[in-house]
Amino acid sequence: MAISAHIDSRGPGGADGAPARIAGAGSILQLIRSGSAVTISRIAATLGVSRSTVTERVDLLMSSGLVESDGETQMGRGRPSARFAFRPDTGLTVGIQLGMSGSRVAVTDLAGEVLTSRTVDVDVATGPHVVLDAVCEAVDDELALVGREREELWGAAVGVPGRVELATADVTPDSPSWAGFDVAAHVGAALGVPVRMGRDVSMLALAEHRYNWPDARVLLCVKVGTAIGCGIVVDHRTIDGGAGLAGEIGHTAVSGSTAQCPCGNRGCLNATSAGAALLPRLAEMGVTASSTREIMRLALQGDPTTAQLVRQAGREVGEVLAGAINLLNPDVVVVWGYLADARDNLLAGIREAVATRAVPPATESLTIARASLGEDAGTLGAATLAIEMLLEPAAIDARLARRAG
Repeated sequence: MAISAHIDSRGPGGADGAPARIAGAGSILQLIRSGSAVTISRIAATLGVSRSTVTERVDLLMSSGLVESDGETQMGRGRPSARFAFRPDTGLTVGIQLGMSGSRVAVTDLAGEVLTSRTVDVDVATGPHVVLDAVCEAVDDELALVGREREELWGAAVGVPGRVELATADVTPDSPSWAGFDVAAHVGAALGVPVRMGRDVSMLALAEHRYNWPDARVLLCVKVGTAIGCGIVVDHRTIDGGAGLAGEIGHTAVSGSTAQCPCGNRGCLNATSAGAALLPRLAEMGVTASSTREIMRLALQGDPTTAQLVRQAGREVGEVLAGAINLLNPDVVVVWGYLADARDNLLAGIREAVATRAVPPATESLTIARASLGEDAGTLGAATLAIEMLLEPAAIDARLARRAG
């Protein structure tokens, strides 16, 4: 990770209006957080500034609670050097994952460690006000549960379902539509903190990359649930596209399918292979199931008809995914959702189709794996997004400047 900073104690302030004695403290914190430079001399050498300048900024970081002494380290023949460490318990973040039939919130420290989390059973059909107010109330409840105060909350991030899914949600008549609703502004006003927003599949991809596949340059996370979508991480950052629609593979046509999709088109992957689409297909095969979870349960119990259908759905997902693999050449594809947990039926179908449809060089070193972070994956990704926003160097300099008054 390349880190650079302009630290000049001679002028009136930094690039973002931070006083000169503060400017650059955020870059020093970034070095300490990453562990790449944790002593005064090492930080000074890395940034090309004087030891006295670094000492002044480190003192500010310590007085703000962001950095603490972490013992000493021997460097050469001289006296031991003081070592410094990041204090993630100084502030809190909230990761929020909105789902079509339920949402989840997690309170984390500034390192992304989950302190508490819970599911909020509220359907998107009740509309944005009801859903978001219930989620924000749950945040307050979780803060109280772990004995923390709202004032300790630094920021939040929200993962939302794809725009197409929200736009076609059957919202109650007395509620505003999700289309065009400013989710970040509503949550920010309710919690009193800055809020970032992203797609739910992007949050899943971000979490998988950070916690399980940090060395992957390109990672795709395919969510197979009520709908199907794909989160994309390239060089540690999510790719959402110009209109936030990158990775909407659920609205790519499947060969031979004429199924009607809520988006208005026919033959979409969502209309053929998503959880909701499999229920009537399974019924036609003589097996009754009421939900995607029940399909998973039947497959886990070894029902051959269900296993056959889930594997076929995997082939259909893999057929579409092969095009994305040819386009983006990922190192890792992670599959998330209840159907991915149905033994290896879904993944086997995906691998089978990818092997025959993707260009061979793109699959030689490709890993296709089941997601492993469980129900907190989306909230972990959202918390990661919030932490990136809150701890970027300019944001830290601005926070210290506000604190200095």
